[in-house]
Amino acid sequence: MVVVVFHRRWWIDFGRDWHGFLAVDFFYMLSGFVIAHAYERRIGTREMPIRRFLTIRAIRLYPLIWLGGFLGTLVLLLHASNPGDVEKALAAAPFGVLALPQPFLKNPFLPNEPVWSLFWELLVNVAFAIVAPRLSTRVLAIIIVGSGLCLLGAALMYPLFGVFGFRDGVVYVGAFRVTYPFALGILIYRLHNADILARIPKLPAWVLASGLTILLVFPLSYNRPLEVAFLFGVLAIAFPGIITLGSLREPSPRFEGLARFSGSISYPLYLLHWPVMNLLDLTPGFAGLPLAARAVFAGVGVILASLAAASLYDAPLRRWLSVRALA
Repeated sequence: MVVVVFHRRWWIDFGRDWHGFLAVDFFYMLSGFVIAHAYERRIGTREMPIRRFLTIRAIRLYPLIWLGGFLGTLVLLLHASNPGDVEKALAAAPFGVLALPQPFLKNPFLPNEPVWSLFWELLVNVAFAIVAPRLSTRVLAIIIVGSGLCLLGAALMYPLFGVFGFRDGVVYVGAFRVTYPFALGILIYRLHNADILARIPKLPAWVLASGLTILLVFPLSYNRPLEVAFLFGVLAIAFPGIITLGSLREPSPRFEGLARFSGSISYPLYLLHWPVMNLLDLTPGFAGLPLAARAVFAGVGVILASLAAASLYDAPLRRWLSVRALA
């Protein structure tokens, strides 16, 4: 929901911009932990073939990428004012449904802009599958330090960390932006799995969730060195700390229902909120509503659309694909 609000942050004036874009970096770190937990041993011992792992990941990720790409293309077609715009939108559509950058439109990851992070997630999953059998902790540490230094160098050279990985000129930085947190997530999992972290004090899940939210809505600093220090304090200390502490306990029974609900809706919410909100913007009368009313309608709309997509489209399609591709 922080990401949803961030993508319409001009509706809610905080006085200055904030760090909602770091939700992607947290997602990458969490992804490294989860992928290592679910697959590292099986891929490392060659119990699970690389092809099967990649098929599982494609089935998990692509159905909603397809839907988001279709809806995003629909938005572009509704916006089209001449035949050239229609041709560009249709030419970009195959790239959108494959989560690939396209050369036809002003943004490489239109028609559904948030898909840029899935492009890098898919690439790092492929890389993980290839290197997992030989990924010692020493090599992993070298990857973390090397990619972290490259990311730091990019942050010192370019002022807008949030666009790394998806805007022209800095698309390549996405390689470091995904590798550093993903590899760090794997390392956190290994420490967790070895019971090295067992003596660390445990904190309630609501405390960790609140801490994460505060970091994501924290205002940007216009002082470059101070801003870079904040970014890497979050990436090197705060996010690893939140994931580490979160790995040490199960949710309480009272919190578990919310955790399951938010877990089931988070991916469709991320992939669909951009085109759904853009479709709402094209709805007659919507633009004339007060900003607060637009925010409420958009929030309810993306949640309902995500729930419907998760239960009526994504889950059935993934089951159908799994039966045919993984049997």
